[in-house]
Amino acid sequence: MSMAQKRARRNARIQTYRKQVKAWWEKKRSSEERSLPEPYTADTSNYLTPTPFKEKFDLDKKVHTWAWLGWGAVKMNELLRENKAKTPTGKTSITAIIDDYEGPLDVHPDQILLRTSMRKSQRKRGEYTLPPTTSPREPYPVCPGGKRPLVGFCGALYPSTPWRKPLIDQLTQDTRIATKFILRKGFWNGGNGGTIGDKTLIRDFQKNIEETQFTVCCRGGGNFSFRFYETLAAGRIPVLTEDDISLPFEEYIDYSKIIVIGKTPGQVANGIWKVWRSGDVEAMQRRCAEISKEFLQRPNYSVKLLEQLTKDGY
Repeated sequence: MSMAQKRARRNARIQTYRKQVKAWWEKKRSSEERSLPEPYTADTSNYLTPTPFKEKFDLDKKVHTWAWLGWGAVKMNELLRENKAKTPTGKTSITAIIDDYEGPLDVHPDQILLRTSMRKSQRKRGEYTLPPTTSPREPYPVCPGGKRPLVGFCGALYPSTPWRKPLIDQLTQDTRIATKFILRKGFWNGGNGGTIGDKTLIRDFQKNIEETQFTVCCRGGGNFSFRFYETLAAGRIPVLTEDDISLPFEEYIDYSKIIVIGKTPGQVANGIWKVWRSGDVEAMQRRCAEISKEFLQRPNYSVKLLEQLTKDGY
């Protein structure tokens, strides 16, 4: 099969998946029996430093998240309208949402929405990417090189989605690259005895990142990855296939210097090999940690976000 045929086949899988998810959303929205749940919430201070925003902005005190795709789109739009309506005169509302939903939302032109998951090509004025975690942490010591680049992954593949498994398969078969993959049955190893918060699973996940130079950080159900931000903070290099992802502060961060990203699994594999051959892999790990601390962790994320909002005319 030629490269063009492989690319066409992968693109077809992506489009099919998107159609299935869209149909699922519409079915959920139109269900007369649905009972829309209230969101899980967390204090905004767990993600942002509220003080810098007080003068010009009305910052929602809670970060909201819905458990399932489709429920969320309806409730998110309700939340945006409610927050806009109660915003004091002369201020701009800021709403923060952590959710897998990546489709369009009803963001008012004079309103800020921080969201984890969206498509870059559909991003509206007022929409900004929110890292799903901004907790400050110290990076691991640099992982030294060996004879081959070492790529890790600990988690579920979700074979029904066209991102993780194709890249894992590509890297497994590439003789230039060593891999250290721990494949789980599902989210938090669900279906195989795993439970949310399991300390053994967390330890395996963290150790896998620590002991490899690169970590597979492809998206899951949403167009983002917790693993991406955790990998950067740990001082390791994220690798992923591109799917119209929106990354924070792309105007300021040259992501080509800290991640490996490609339109196809083959491009990602070649990118890993190129970084390895350049001899830059240890310096790149240090840059990952530096960028994470400067832009993506508290309190600096809030400082940079405020700079960007001011530059954008808010």
